Amino acid sequence: MKPYAPTSSANSPRSSLSGQQETCQEPVEDADEAGTTVLWPRDLLPNVLHDVRILTWGYDADIDGFDSASQSTIHQHAGSLLSDLADQREASECYRRPILFVVHSLGGIIVKAALNKSSATQGTRLKDIAPATFGVCFLGTPHRGSSSASLGKIACEISRAMTRRPNTKLLQGLERNSEMLEQIGDAFAQTMLKSKMALRVYSFREEKETRKYWVFNTMVVEPDSAKIGDPYEEVGSVPANHRQMTKFASSEDIGFKRIAAQLRRWVHEFRVKEKISPEDITETKLRILDVNNAYKATFHWLFDPDVVPFSHWLKHGTEESKTFFWIQGKPGSGKSTLMKFAMRDPRTLALLGENDDSGPAWTLVAFFFHDRGSSIQKSLLGLLREVIDSTIRQLPQLISHALVVYKDLVKSQRNKSPDWHLEALKDLMDRITKQRETRVKMLLFLDALDEHEGDNDLLLQLLKEWIKNADGYFVTLKICLASRSWPVFTQQFGAGPNFAIDQYTKDDIRMYTESRLSSTYVGTSSLLVRDNLSELIEQITTKARGVFIWVRLVTDRLAINIRDGSPFQVLSRIIAETPKKLRELYDDTLRRINVQYANETHVMFQIILHSLERLSLVTLVRATVMSLHRYLDGYNWIDIESMSNTSDF
Repeated sequence: MKPYAPTSSANSPRSSLSGQQETCQEPVEDADEAGTTVLWPRDLLPNVLHDVRILTWGYDADIDGFDSASQSTIHQHAGSLLSDLADQREASECYRRPILFVVHSLGGIIVKAALNKSSATQGTRLKDIAPATFGVCFLGTPHRGSSSASLGKIACEISRAMTRRPNTKLLQGLERNSEMLEQIGDAFAQTMLKSKMALRVYSFREEKETRKYWVFNTMVVEPDSAKIGDPYEEVGSVPANHRQMTKFASSEDIGFKRIAAQLRRWVHEFRVKEKISPEDITETKLRILDVNNAYKATFHWLFDPDVVPFSHWLKHGTEESKTFFWIQGKPGSGKSTLMKFAMRDPRTLALLGENDDSGPAWTLVAFFFHDRGSSIQKSLLGLLREVIDSTIRQLPQLISHALVVYKDLVKSQRNKSPDWHLEALKDLMDRITKQRETRVKMLLFLDALDEHEGDNDLLLQLLKEWIKNADGYFVTLKICLASRSWPVFTQQFGAGPNFAIDQYTKDDIRMYTESRLSSTYVGTSSLLVRDNLSELIEQITTKARGVFIWVRLVTDRLAINIRDGSPFQVLSRIIAETPKKLRELYDDTLRRINVQYANETHVMFQIILHSLERLSLVTLVRATVMSLHRYLDGYNWIDIESMSNTSDF
């Protein structure tokens, strides 16, 4: 990893505490008209980004196959990148600098894998890289693979015949829709959600074809593969082929101008955000991360206008009386999963723009209340923090309104890091919805209103004020809400566009149950026949009455019995005896816990009830083992032989 530091003394290692950016790029060279070699991160970028530490990092891949190459895998390259970057930050004492990545082709996959690894790491210095990453600029990255990877295999065979060793592992991973790319992409989506910096992504595609193997021209990375598909992602293009899209002879090259403009915007955004950010809002995003993704092929009826009016509302719901869309339902009926599905499905944005004018793109913002989470996850304060942060992140031109409130807070509190209290956040959101300078189109997803800890009348009044402030031209606002069918919500939203989710999920439940039980049935010595299995599926679908959690608990119980070879009569009796109501079902589940695990269960519940923060499953298990046995990770704090006699903690 090679640094290219600007000449300004402000970029000395000491000044890294000021929040300057590190930009990490792959080394790329071109020649100007005089034939002089131009390494644009070194020769061009410092003139655009001031007081930014610029690093380049390369790796040996040679996936075209005509030279011997490193045999490292994508994940091994990712590990090397993390270590090298951590070394650089440690050597220059730049621990707090945010990081911007500019990555080309396979380098983008390596960076995604590196950030995934950092995000999942605990206890080592590598864990600090992902939280410090502010943005990633992808250039021709094959997120869904490339057909050229298959062509590369032909070249590899030729290369092998010439006794060279190309890296076929990389080529196999880069094939169109490869399982490895899908796994890295899914993990990166989670990394983005957990990002403390609210990770920005900009994806550039190539505009021109590349000549391959002296025979024909091809798009190395097709347009649909050159983007992640995240709602917050921005996309653009560089007028060059795959090889030339990162080579610039001068600062006048259009490709350089586009990339530099994006980096400059991120640098400016971070420096302003440092001043006005209403504290760390990471917790407010955790609930969305925890919500289960929709089971394959379920919930697609949401976009069928003949089933529910959601798609019609997206296209036409601009009148004040129709700016709210309410999804109601029983506890455990899948409301949160449906909301997550709606906000991530590309049809949502497509329908919003179908009857739209030529104004700005729609901005998607979401907040999921969580009554079992921390105070910030179930309060009006948390809602405002998340909505404001997400809005300004996607529309940085609104920062000027945040600066006005920030300056007032600094003056009143006499503190350059003021407390962004509830009234200040309400004032800022009021300014954003009332401003008439920047055109804003926002779709807000608010889930689990019934889990809001506070005055629901105050919450609803605030939402109505935002809608009233929006003029329909400079500010257009639609709000999709989900909650139980409480009177306070029924009175407010019952007359507008809405539906009850549990009336439409019968086919989804049947599909899930069939897949779950069939996968367990195959390969077992169960006495069941297919007709029996079909009857069990119908019994579950009918008794569920639209409650997905009930279905999950029952199918888990049946799956165990099917593996144990239980006959149809026993399985049918389990369904019949399982309580319909969730509270009764949970009580029944607790009663069924084997007596030998009763003490362990009691300890787990005590830890959860008294925990001051959200616990991961691993942390909960470790804490339980410690409480019961005083033994963890090889450290024997008591005699192992007496572990079975430990009765309390």
